[in-house]
Amino acid sequence: MADIVFPKNESFEHFTLKEIGKLYLKHNQLCNFVADEFTIPHYFSRLAEKQFDTKLDYKIHNKSITDAFGFKATYSGDVTIKSVEAKASYSDFQNGFCIGGEYNYLIAPKGVIPVDEVPSFVGLIEIDFDKFYYKGNRIKSGYKTIQRARRIKIPKKRKEQTVERLKWRMLYKLNKDFYMRNNWLYRTRLKKEYGDKFKDWGVLIWELKR
Repeated sequence: MADIVFPKNESFEHFTLKEIGKLYLKHNQLCNFVADEFTIPHYFSRLAEKQFDTKLDYKIHNKSITDAFGFKATYSGDVTIKSVEAKASYSDFQNGFCIGGEYNYLIAPKGVIPVDEVPSFVGLIEIDFDKFYYKGNRIKSGYKTIQRARRIKIPKKRKEQTVERLKWRMLYKLNKDFYMRNNWLYRTRLKKEYGDKFKDWGVLIWELKR
């Protein structure tokens, strides 16, 4: 399970910001489903241009994979799609970010991203690592909303189609993260890791508990 718990092909700062982004979506934004490295439609950016009278650089904003994805559904059937992009440095911000949600956020260390360079409808959350604190899985301090996200209004038919596609992607993501990466179900991985110590489940459990 180490590939899920620790950074992989990314800096520790980016990994931490991404984890905070998921925490923010789950417990501060009350999303029902949260995932990282999630593919979402990027065509909402064209709707944003019209609604907020802005011109976007599609080389920068035409990204389809978000660092943290949130899916919020109510008992009445209303669904909201949220995206958080982690940016550990200014150069990372300049490389572009996904705005494929109805609500889109950037999360970065304090003072890294100038708010006047952020599109008006994209939220900006700053993290002060020295003061960051959460309790009961809810962020209590060390974060500040510099700019609030504004909702991109999506036509009903397009929204229904998007939600249906996202449901299938969520099921695939759950299968990939919690089944395909589950070392308990893939004994060959454990045999490779533990070598001759791997004989049966009893030995394995003993090794893990040492």
